[in-house]
Amino acid sequence: MSDEVPRSRSVVVGAVKYAIVRGESRLFRSYAAIGSLLALFVGMVFVLALPVWVVEIADSGGGPLQRIGIGLLWLVGLVVVATIVVPMLFVVRRHREGRPERQFAFGLAGFVYVLSVYLALVVSAPADLRESPSGVLAPVLEALYGLPRLSGIAFPVLGTILLFAIEYGLDR
Repeated sequence: MSDEVPRSRSVVVGAVKYAIVRGESRLFRSYAAIGSLLALFVGMVFVLALPVWVVEIADSGGGPLQRIGIGLLWLVGLVVVATIVVPMLFVVRRHREGRPERQFAFGLAGFVYVLSVYLALVVSAPADLRESPSGVLAPVLEALYGLPRLSGIAFPVLGTILLFAIEYGLDR
């Protein structure tokens, strides 16, 4: 088996193949497998949600602001899916440049990003969909529920900053 990166017509598919098959860190390989499945799942959720959004806007007589909202939701979905895949793309780029280090850090940062998206969903959940927390994590959930809904965007932004800090900030 050669050490060459598998070739594919798609940069993303090639990066996922490389990350899963030839990744040097078990944490990174597990992130590559789980992250690629999550990226597919999130992408499918946004694709399948489009008809629902269009019908809801048509039924409510939605104005231009609601139409802009659909465009922004698609942008959010695209950014979330792209950022889930970014650690794999960074590792392949580093491999091609002869710098295969930091795979463990990218795997860990990838899982942190996925957790940050989950935290954003918890914070931004509508009040009628929230359950009363119980168990060991009840104080944490209560604190997250107490945050303003718009503040949920801070978690994925911080997760994205972490990914880019590992790629661009640590070499300087």
